[in-house]
Amino acid sequence: MSTLELTISAAGSTAVALTFLALAIRHNRQIRLAAGAPEREGDAKPRAGARQGLVRLGAVLRPGDAAAVAQLQGRLAQAGMTSRDAIDLYLTIRVSAIVAGLLLSVLGTRLMSGPVSSVGWFMVVMSLAVIGPGLWLDFRTRSRQLEIGRSLPSTLDLLVTCLDAGLNLEQALGRVSKKRENTPDEILAAELRTTLAEMRAGLSIDVAFKRLSARIGHPEVQNLSALIAQATALGANLGEALREHAQTMRHHRIVFLEELAGKANAKLTLPLTICLLPSVMILLMGPAVLMILKSL
Repeated sequence: MSTLELTISAAGSTAVALTFLALAIRHNRQIRLAAGAPEREGDAKPRAGARQGLVRLGAVLRPGDAAAVAQLQGRLAQAGMTSRDAIDLYLTIRVSAIVAGLLLSVLGTRLMSGPVSSVGWFMVVMSLAVIGPGLWLDFRTRSRQLEIGRSLPSTLDLLVTCLDAGLNLEQALGRVSKKRENTPDEILAAELRTTLAEMRAGLSIDVAFKRLSARIGHPEVQNLSALIAQATALGANLGEALREHAQTMRHHRIVFLEELAGKANAKLTLPLTICLLPSVMILLMGPAVLMILKSL
């Protein structure tokens, strides 16, 4: 059988499997609706695009456990995916990655000759397909937290300046978020605008900042949110508390940078030894070895 025939056969079998999967999911959905089962959270009054195409598949695959949905929603929020269809889109991406990995693994195993190489190819492709979306989500979360950590000191200084000028917390947050638009600190400014909107909608300061720390997941933002909530509850001077917190944060940042600088010397020891020691030995011992070989 030729390579083209093998490819067509694998594509046909995959298409048939996907068709049966879609029919099974649809049948399960119809049975659940016919039995009068309640809709999951987020299914009521969905947007038109949420039931179309791939997002519809993600809505069907959404887990029924509320704790699992909340955990996944928290991970997506820390990665910056806070839209209404974020969970459905992510689940669709995971299923699509698994299906694509299955297709690639079937094609690879049929094109390869040895059983060992076929099994190795299948394991590598399916491992990447299964853990790939999670790794991408973790990478996006770390990148976002890194950007927020870099912009936090300057944003905190501007917030302290606004509070010292006589503005209250809501006015200061509005001024800071407006000044940080279209700048490298846009991610933190957008989160502050969300927190300000929640406060204006009726949430208390401690609840709004707890939601902020949960959305970002950065330790420094969590400490800042706890400080603002505690200072507001006790009636303390918020500007003075934030100024002390800013100084403490700068001190911790300097200590952290000094620690990284101290670790750099130890990390450079092994690469320098591996790369430079053979060259030095060749330069020192090479002429002697050549003279010994000539004399022999």
